[in-house]
Amino acid sequence: MTSPARIRAERERLPNRRALMTEPISGGGLSGLLSIGRYEDGHAAEAFLEVGKPGTDADLLCRDAACMWSLARQYGVPADVIARALARLEDGKPATIIGAMADAAAGASSIGEMVMNPGG
Repeated sequence: MTSPARIRAERERLPNRRALMTEPISGGGLSGLLSIGRYEDGHAAEAFLEVGKPGTDADLLCRDAACMWSLARQYGVPADVIARALARLEDGKPATIIGAMADAAAGASSIGEMVMNPGG
């Protein structure tokens, strides 16, 4: 199911105070913490992904990927479109922790729905 198209030329700013969910996540042999910030209407707007020891290549790549995901969302790219564009295993699960992040953000509307262990 594709989210309503809201792609725009200007970035939709987030409110100064917003809901944020943080949960453990794993995928592609990595594990870490995923935090998802939401717009007032509940749609995922930003992601923060911390993996392993701070400053390692894996951690920096995951942080950068989360930043790019967040900017795409703030410019209106639907979360499920981003999730579907990332690498998958033969069984359909995400091939990487970045894919697991995208799936979680596309589908979770509450902290209880953020039960993640795809691909890991």
